[in-house]
Amino acid sequence: MKVKLAISFLLGALMVMAVAGAVIAAGNIKLIINGKTIAADVPPRLVNGRVLVPLRTIAEELHGNVRWDAKHNAVVVNPDIWESEQDISRPDWVWARNKILAFFIAFDEQDLEKAQSMLTEDFTSNRMSRNEIMPFMGIDGRIVDFRFLDLAYVHSAWKMRVQVVYKRDQDYLHMEDWDFTISGPNLYAGKIAAIHISDERELTEYTVFPGLTVDNKDAYK
Repeated sequence: MKVKLAISFLLGALMVMAVAGAVIAAGNIKLIINGKTIAADVPPRLVNGRVLVPLRTIAEELHGNVRWDAKHNAVVVNPDIWESEQDISRPDWVWARNKILAFFIAFDEQDLEKAQSMLTEDFTSNRMSRNEIMPFMGIDGRIVDFRFLDLAYVHSAWKMRVQVVYKRDQDYLHMEDWDFTISGPNLYAGKIAAIHISDERELTEYTVFPGLTVDNKDAYK
């Protein structure tokens, strides 16, 4: 379940929050989360009897995703939907990453046969079917960028969240979260059993890296 907090502050602003385990020492305020002392980029401070703490630091330490929604003048916090505290091994990460990378390459290049070969027979999705894994014959190289956000082993399956930026209808720029479920405990042999797409939002522009910015007017600039 996603919980959204709308707050009309910039991301770097300090937020008044009640934090379990926070310790106020004389002349120095420590931020302790789950028994771990956190070094925040903006230190907590005491103002008029209230402790102000950095929202982004707390959310990210609790494995939440924080973003600034300029359209609605809000800070949006999406907690980790899997609530997982796991040590992921390097081989598991590499196999999961490469499997999803291969899928995105096939998806973006409209290689339907290759994409379908990576899916289980009972593949499910809230956006696409197994036989029509590429809506409108794929998006013709319109994936602008994607970023891996989380990987966890829950309910006997691996789950990976990827933040995807792409061009869609009428060349509008969008960002979404794609949750991949990979069948079985073995990432090497497992296939993609489900793709759930959520938290869609429009963007005015997106910078892949300095010198490459995509917007809603021109494909690239």
